[in-house]
Amino acid sequence: MNAKSAASGLLADWVDEHELALALGRNPRTLQRWRARHTGPEHTLLGEKPLYHVEVVQRWLAAGGTAGAVKRPRTSRPRSSRQAVA
Repeated sequence: MNAKSAASGLLADWVDEHELALALGRNPRTLQRWRARHTGPEHTLLGEKPLYHVEVVQRWLAAGGTAGAVKRPRTSRPRSSRQAVA
C-alpha cells in the first residue's frame, strides 16, 4: 500500500465542506455560517480545512439537524444613540 492510498483509506469516512454542501443541497457558504455561529454538524479542522465525519453528520440529520450543535444565546442589538429626526 502506498502513502496516497493509505491516506485516502484513513479519510474515507470524512467529507469536506463542498461534498457535504452538495449532499445536503446547500451552498458551502451556509456551512461556513454554521461554523461561525457554532451550529450545524460538528467538524474537525485538518490544517485550515474543515472536515465532517459521515457518522456525525448522519446523527445530526437523524436528530433533526441539531445533534452536536452548540447554539449561542441570542443577544439583542444595541440601540442607536441617535434619535429620529421629526
